[in-house]
Amino acid sequence: MSAVKPLVLQAKAFIKMIHWMAEYANFTSIMEPNWVESMGIMFCKDTPEKYIIAEAEGITYGNLVYVETSPQQVAQITRIEEELRKKDPNIYAGGWFHSHPGHSLFYSGTDLANQAYWQTNNPNGVGLVFDLTQVSETFIGFKFFRLDSAQSQSYHEVPYELYGFTEETLIEAFKPVGIDIKTIHRLAKNLGLKTAEGILEFEKIEIPETEDPVGTAKACIKASENAYFQGKVNKAIEQYRIANLLLRNPKSPEIMELYLNCTLKLAKICVLNDYPDTAKALLKEIVVFSKKMDLNPDYYVGKSEVLLGYLGDLNQNPEEALLHYKKAIDHFKKKKDYAELYKIYDLAGGASWKIKNKPEAIQYFKEALYNVMLAEKAKKDDKPQRIWDLIKKGISSKITSAETAHIKTGIEKVG
Repeated sequence: MSAVKPLVLQAKAFIKMIHWMAEYANFTSIMEPNWVESMGIMFCKDTPEKYIIAEAEGITYGNLVYVETSPQQVAQITRIEEELRKKDPNIYAGGWFHSHPGHSLFYSGTDLANQAYWQTNNPNGVGLVFDLTQVSETFIGFKFFRLDSAQSQSYHEVPYELYGFTEETLIEAFKPVGIDIKTIHRLAKNLGLKTAEGILEFEKIEIPETEDPVGTAKACIKASENAYFQGKVNKAIEQYRIANLLLRNPKSPEIMELYLNCTLKLAKICVLNDYPDTAKALLKEIVVFSKKMDLNPDYYVGKSEVLLGYLGDLNQNPEEALLHYKKAIDHFKKKKDYAELYKIYDLAGGASWKIKNKPEAIQYFKEALYNVMLAEKAKKDDKPQRIWDLIKKGISSKITSAETAHIKTGIEKVG
C-alpha cells in the first residue's frame, strides 16, 4: 500500500466541481430553502511526489447524496473513468466531492461511510466538502477530509496546494454561484494568485505633457469614471492619479476643490481595492490641504476619517474603525450634515456590535435613524420617498435585531 502523498488540486477540476454544485445551490437563481446537496467524483493521477486531482464529474444531487455509494453509481463512475482514460491512461477515480449548502464543512455519518469506500484500497483517497456560504475574501469555501484510517469513524482536514489557479479561475468557477467580483478579487490576492489586472505601480504613473493641466485633469476624471463603471479598476485608478498629480498645485479655490474631490475619489477606490498605503497617503494629503487652505475642512477631514474607518472594517479591525467613525461624527456634527451623519452612525453601530458593545451599538443605530429623519426633513437631495422609507426600515430592523441580540452586522456601503 502506497504512502499518503501531498495533495494538489488543478484549476480545471475545481471549476467543474463548483459548476456542478452551483446547479443545485446558488445565490442568483435558487432561493436558499430550495438549495440541495450535490455530489460527484474526483479523478486523480499519481506522481512519485504528488496526488493530483486532475478532473471531476458530477453524478447526483438531492436525496441520493445521503445514501452510500451504490452499485449503479459505481457503474456510472467506471464509464466516466473509461472515457477519461482514452485521453489520459494514468487517470482514475480517486475521491469524491459534495456540497453542504448553508451547513458548513464537516463529515456526517453517511459522509464517513462514503469516505471509507474511497479510502479502503487507496490511502490517498480524499473527499472535498464545499459550502457556498463559506466563501469569503479570505477563504475559498471548501475543505478536504480523510478518515484517520479506512476503518475509522474519526477524520481530519487534509492540506493541499492549488495548481494553475489565477483570479480568472476563481471568477469562472464562482460566477454561477453568485459570488461578487470584489470578494473574488480580494480572495485571489489573499491566496497569492495572479490577479486579473495585476498590481498597479503608482510610482510609474507618468504625468502627460499638456498646456492645459486643468482641462486634461477633467478629461482624466471623466475617463476614470467610465473605466470604473466598466469594472476596469486599475485604469480608473491610473486616470484619477494622473488628474490628482495635474491638480496638485491649484491656482484658485475652485481648482483646489476639484483637486480635493478628485483625490477623495481616488482614495476611496484605493481603499476598496486593496491599496491601503496609497489610500492613507492620499487621505493625509486631503487633510493637510483642506486645513491649510481652510476649504471646508470639516467635510474633507470627516470624509477622510470615514474612509480610514472603512479601511479598518475591511481589515477586520473594528476598534480602529470605530475610532475613525467617531472622529468623522464630530466633524459632520459641526456642519449639521444629517445625510452624512446617518451613514456614519450606521457604520459605527456595526463596528460597536463587532466588538460586543451592545448598548453602544444600539445607541449608534438609534442616532442613525434620528439623523435619517432629519436628513429627510431637510430635503437637501432628491431621494424619492420610497428610498427614505427603505433606509428607515433597514435601520429600524437593525435596532430591533440588536435589542434581541440577533443582528447580522456587515460593512456598509460608503456613500
